Amino acid sequence: MRIPESKIEEIRNSISIVDVISEYVQLRKRGKNYIGLCPFHSEKTPSFTVTEEKQIFHCFGCHAGGNVYKFLMDYKKISFVEAVQEIAEQQGIEINYDDEGFNEKQSEQEILYDINTEVARYFSNNLLHDAEGEIARTYFQKRNLKIQTMRSFGLGYAHNGYENLVNFLKEKNIDLEKALQLGLIGRNNDGRVYDKQAGRIIFPIFSPNGRVVAFAGRKLREDDSGGKYINSPESIIYIKGRIFYGLSHAKDDIRKLDKAIIVEGYMDLISLYQAGVKNVVAVSGTALTDDQAQLLSRYTKNVVLLFDADAAGIKASMRSIEILLKRDFDVKISTLPKGEDPDSYVTKFGKEAFDEIIKTS
Repeated sequence: MRIPESKIEEIRNSISIVDVISEYVQLRKRGKNYIGLCPFHSEKTPSFTVTEEKQIFHCFGCHAGGNVYKFLMDYKKISFVEAVQEIAEQQGIEINYDDEGFNEKQSEQEILYDINTEVARYFSNNLLHDAEGEIARTYFQKRNLKIQTMRSFGLGYAHNGYENLVNFLKEKNIDLEKALQLGLIGRNNDGRVYDKQAGRIIFPIFSPNGRVVAFAGRKLREDDSGGKYINSPESIIYIKGRIFYGLSHAKDDIRKLDKAIIVEGYMDLISLYQAGVKNVVAVSGTALTDDQAQLLSRYTKNVVLLFDADAAGIKASMRSIEILLKRDFDVKISTLPKGEDPDSYVTKFGKEAFDEIIKTS
């Protein structure tokens, strides 16, 4: 969907850039301007300036600059449209989109976002309403997930076969080349396209603002010769090292509690969230990156690491601590009893027991 230029300008004029940036940068007034330490590079003497009259920011150190949308895009690693939508939501402004469908007038990013949204709905419907989805529903129910939780996280199922999603994309007149770019389908040596996630349960991955940027498919069947997970490749809307799984759900509670719990896996996060532990994010298959630390610093500077107690988990914790300390986080490490993971522990013992472990970390 395309946002009219007049609406973009209306939304920008509805808010003070000083108010927005003050949420992330400590500013103090100097003459007509406001100054603070630049969030885009390390410095001890403020070179970051915000000019309310012109509604712009500029850093004399690293030369970052622009309007309020550019600040949000750079600081939060989001798209232009997401920045506009965020301010509109804060100000209670309804956006009326130019409904032009999948055509050349849309930005490349918006086309890919819209494809992912359609596919996420397709996977979710397969899980919740389709007869073949029973195998996936049973898996999640054995993991003690409620239907409402499945809906909240957009969990899904890909039919077992190699042309089910392909046929859906064709029915929706979705560009198959774009679907290939997103890793939703693959292409054989003979040129035929096929479903890449066939027979798998699906975890949509969301941007901080809740837009579907990628998918992870976990295998269910013994005859599935692929890896345990098949993940979307990186694209112009998805850079793995800049995304936390679950952040769109957790950000409000992270702010409120001024603390984030970082876990390793999708199910760990979802089970904790269902149990009422909502200030939790997951790295999900990647070592913590500096970009992720920068993203998280927007919400809190207090972190509890809750990784597996095996050698890989310990190594990941050590690397994460190093990255977080460089960003001036207060870091704690929490451990569960041997043989337990967050998913199993909170299911067995409940939120209060889990909270007690976090408090004593």
